[in-house]
Amino acid sequence: MRRIYGRKCSLSLILDGGTSVSIPYCEETVREAVNGYFLPPALTNKTKSKFVASGTRITGCFITRLDADCVLPLFKLFLFPRKRFDLIQDHVNVIKKYCQVFCKGFSLYAENEKAFYLKCEITGDSLSSAFKIQDKCSPWNKEETFIFYGRNVFIDGCKASLIYRIELKGNLESNGGYELKLYSPLSVEFVPTLENINKISVSLNLRKNLYIEFHNLIPSHDLCDINCGDSILAMHRFFISGNICIIQKDAENTAELVI
Repeated sequence: MRRIYGRKCSLSLILDGGTSVSIPYCEETVREAVNGYFLPPALTNKTKSKFVASGTRITGCFITRLDADCVLPLFKLFLFPRKRFDLIQDHVNVIKKYCQVFCKGFSLYAENEKAFYLKCEITGDSLSSAFKIQDKCSPWNKEETFIFYGRNVFIDGCKASLIYRIELKGNLESNGGYELKLYSPLSVEFVPTLENINKISVSLNLRKNLYIEFHNLIPSHDLCDINCGDSILAMHRFFISGNICIIQKDAENTAELVI
């Protein structure tokens, strides 16, 4: 049984060129799981199938907040399928390194005036490996993490009504694509029809002038307004057929990461 020391644990990624990125992670389940297959009773002369272990595979996920130091390196993992990286998992009493792993999917989500969270689903293949090491991973610097403000969402240049929750999901296997969900009160201010939306812009950090933009969105269904005195929370679902861009602007330069 593994002993996990909660808040004393840390997680860091080793990216291209040996760059180390420490993340303010909240939860993780990265581990080695048994691979194998079942032999049917006819081959074992028994009444039950027999499981044969053939090795291990790397699986699990980690959930982290976002800050200025980790947001771009983390999203670079989604530039193309099977972009490999190393992960160092420090559980205080045991430190393990997972080599040549990759993300098979991710989700970015947040609720109004609460932190953004990014969930990365990790897996490996025959090129991946895991082993114990002695070197500790570098701790997180405890920078300011990003907060979602539901009134700072713009749809085709127009400010949207209050967005209570945002969810972005990406499937990096089999070209699964991306989808965006926005949860907001049902109103005439934001009632999407079955027409494409050119751009939705969401602020990640106003002070650092950092945004995420979604281009060419197709509503998955139509919505209608109703005559009701109470607020009704509606979910608006979009398929993203264009790019996802993370943009950071300052007085002189503009940095942009396009997925």
